[in-house]
Amino acid sequence: MALCSAQLTVVQSAPATITTGADLRVDITITNTGTSSEEVLVEQGVGYEPIEPKPHFVDIPGYVTPKHYYWEATIGPGETKVFYFIERLTGGRGHYYIPAATAYVLDGGEYKSNTLSIKITCNANGVCEIYDAEDYRLCPEDCPSGGTDFYCDEMPDGICDPDCIGKVESVDPDCTGNETAPHAPTSSVPVQMAPKPPEDPGFPWFLAIGAVLVVLVAIGAYAFAMKKR
Repeated sequence: MALCSAQLTVVQSAPATITTGADLRVDITITNTGTSSEEVLVEQGVGYEPIEPKPHFVDIPGYVTPKHYYWEATIGPGETKVFYFIERLTGGRGHYYIPAATAYVLDGGEYKSNTLSIKITCNANGVCEIYDAEDYRLCPEDCPSGGTDFYCDEMPDGICDPDCIGKVESVDPDCTGNETAPHAPTSSVPVQMAPKPPEDPGFPWFLAIGAVLVVLVAIGAYAFAMKKR
């Protein structure tokens, strides 16, 4: 717990581990330990894809201004209020460092919370979800060495990684340089790719031509009938 002053305590909390692609909720808990009410403005930066609340940014010409979350509240003596934000952790696994949140009060005081480090793991479900940033490097649980995952792992596993074939910089010891296909089946683990968009059937020219011919025949028949009168 981070004790900011004799008046306010500000604490950030979140799960220690989360899977990639999941929604992470971070709570910012503020307790007023003083004897008077405080008008508080809470600020925290945006890290991943924001779900809620809607972030804001100050547009300063000539400067790159990152987005932030803001909350305003009045916190009475002995009162505790919880503010939160939710972000979708897109991308691969690793660690998500969340800096300290800041609480400002009208008298000019500034109070910092603790920081957080969230471990992001892959979604180990037996499917190598390459469209969701999974590959051998980021999710070996689902994407074994030598599999098709758009990552040339260059591991000496007796399989020429198909993602290494044709790459001049590849140093996969299992590839001879003449492969057009891997030496062995790439993987027993299913690979899930993004669905292909439906093919455009194109303009139905045959229908247009048919319609034109029908019109021409009708015009010809009408002209022929008029001549016979």
